[in-house]
Amino acid sequence: MIDIDYFKQFNDNYGHQAGDVALKKIAIAIKKSLSRKDEIVARYGGEEFVSLLPRTNKSGLETIVKKIQENIANLEIKHSWSEISGNLTVSIGGASLIPLNHNSYAEIIANADKALYFSKRNGRNKYTFYEETLN
Repeated sequence: MIDIDYFKQFNDNYGHQAGDVALKKIAIAIKKSLSRKDEIVARYGGEEFVSLLPRTNKSGLETIVKKIQENIANLEIKHSWSEISGNLTVSIGGASLIPLNHNSYAEIIANADKALYFSKRNGRNKYTFYEETLN
């Protein structure tokens, strides 16, 4: 799960057209961070994106997450109303699991969402991987 930090303030101050352009640029930056054909990114709602990375372990996930943040930083999209940076940044929550009969897609999304909100509560422009201690 990927959430643009302080995006409401961005839209409120630069306008929704600038927000739409920023969303498109960020989606492209995320997509460029992925290397396998079966890895996808989609807008999840508002200023949130979800990326599905099959066959990716925690180490691989960390590599991709760092690349996503680097590619977005390289866009240098000005955000004077951000409380953490002069440019747009993202907070990320990651989760992985080995599929079992009792797992559901909702479970992995809920876990990634918990990790995302941990990143947001702890300063934003960060990434967190889900662990049981986040419950």
